[in-house]
Amino acid sequence: MTPDQYSVVFDLSQKGLQWWFPAFGLIFVAIGGVLIWLGRRNRWRRSRSVVGYFMVGFACLWSGLAFATMLPEYLNLRSAYRQGHFSIAEGFVTNFRPMPYEGHQSECFSVQSETFCYSDYVVSAGFNNSASHGGPIRDGSPIRVSYIGNTIVRLEIRNDALPRASQRVELEEAAKSDWQQRQHAIQCLTARTWVSQSQHFSW
Repeated sequence: MTPDQYSVVFDLSQKGLQWWFPAFGLIFVAIGGVLIWLGRRNRWRRSRSVVGYFMVGFACLWSGLAFATMLPEYLNLRSAYRQGHFSIAEGFVTNFRPMPYEGHQSECFSVQSETFCYSDYVVSAGFNNSASHGGPIRDGSPIRVSYIGNTIVRLEIRNDALPRASQRVELEEAAKSDWQQRQHAIQCLTARTWVSQSQHFSW
């Protein structure tokens, strides 16, 4: 590979449907089922047993709606990509705004006149790997983005700007450490505030 060639770091065809998201509701179906079984076995009062039925019903509804929403979106996106119905933006990454390790805001960047935002915490059929979680995007990187709407379906980075795996892990670990330090500081501040308030009321 020569420095001016591009390497594919993401391709929609290599990413399947994120089935784990709708399947997450099945955990509550199982919990609800156990509660229903215990209620029948131990002859619980009806008001107590209704919790299990509610959990099963709500979890089934949630999983069904999530799957019904995600599947058509994924299939339509994959079909459009295979048929070549996508746009391409090529250039240097500008206006790069990395996502904090804990989320709360999306990672965004611009290429030419196009701006893309994504998050590891938002389920998407397209690219959504932020730098704080080991993603490859860096400010000023020469990249080529294939996209449909606001969804990145293929991402290529020029070889001479492609971060090594060790660099990506190092940045992720640094972001995680920074988040842990901020969490510790917040916990200490909360504890001091609680102690101060307790002493105030004790007087």
